Amino acid sequence: MPRAARDPGTVWKINGRRVGVIRGGVFTIDRRVHGRRLVRSTGCVDEGAANVEYSRFELDPARYLPRSREGTTWAEAVPRFLKAQRLEAHNTEYWTEQQARHLAYMAAWRRDGRPAFITLDSFDASDVKAYLADRAEGKAGSEKRRGATGLATRNRELATLKAFLSWARAGNLTMTRADEEVPIVREGKGKNPPREIAEKDWRRVLPKLLLRWRRAAEVLLGAGLRYGELARLHEEDLHAGGIYVLESKSGDARMVPCSKRAVKAARDLVKLGGVPDDRGMQMGDRLEAACRPLKIIPFSAHELRHTFATACLRSGVDLEALRTWMGHKDIRTTQRYLHLVQASRPRARAVAPL
Repeated sequence: MPRAARDPGTVWKINGRRVGVIRGGVFTIDRRVHGRRLVRSTGCVDEGAANVEYSRFELDPARYLPRSREGTTWAEAVPRFLKAQRLEAHNTEYWTEQQARHLAYMAAWRRDGRPAFITLDSFDASDVKAYLADRAEGKAGSEKRRGATGLATRNRELATLKAFLSWARAGNLTMTRADEEVPIVREGKGKNPPREIAEKDWRRVLPKLLLRWRRAAEVLLGAGLRYGELARLHEEDLHAGGIYVLESKSGDARMVPCSKRAVKAARDLVKLGGVPDDRGMQMGDRLEAACRPLKIIPFSAHELRHTFATACLRSGVDLEALRTWMGHKDIRTTQRYLHLVQASRPRARAVAPL
């Protein structure tokens, strides 16, 4: 029996250029790329949607996967991403948990009654923007803690999405670049400059803390570590002349020179079991509780790091050296401390608070 003739379809053109055919109402890409013929059904019956699909095809024809076809799901990719963040990116346990929560919120979100974040290729920039808008209005996120979220929280969630999709693209799991079309919104940092804690204040507060937290505060004052770096200290990181930071926010290891007292405080802290990796929340609570009865404006663990930086600059430490000690990638971050010391006369020797 003779085979039925195949429907040749209607030529599909974009800007006068033939890119494929429309067969059975469905737009199909039919192109030769580097001498190889690629035929890919977009699954679209609408010309506008098909043209968008073709723009995605042009980004990487060999790996093009239409949105209509199921690709790598979030359920498959998220556990692998979080594992990579812990083992390869050296993220803290707390931040990895936050990333898992952010991605779970996105997976549970509905746009116009349908889930948008099903597979890594199932959404576009408009979905990301709509999700962030719903978060701002309290229409997305945890049912238990539903409420409007601030800009900083939305930026953290967008940063998680960017890290997730960047990892997925590097592993050839997706082609989408929807995250790159949605920028992080500037939060106006710099309007509230770093705060230095007066010596008379921290000297009154530290004795009121339990030994573990007192030693933690002494290390922050004496070495200017970030709280997460403090939480990851080990005995082998402590040396006679300073503290070696293996896992930093910037990804670069560094040696921070500090006093014998600061190193001893770090050794005592490690022997006491260290501090929990919770972004300094428990330490902040304890510092606040110690400040209130003394009628001192409460300060945070991170402000002890600020105090280290300003004390070093005031003592004559070179700005570039301090940038290295603080683990800043950009010297402009370190320069934010200059306003506190410009009116002071530097001494000839570098002296940290402890």
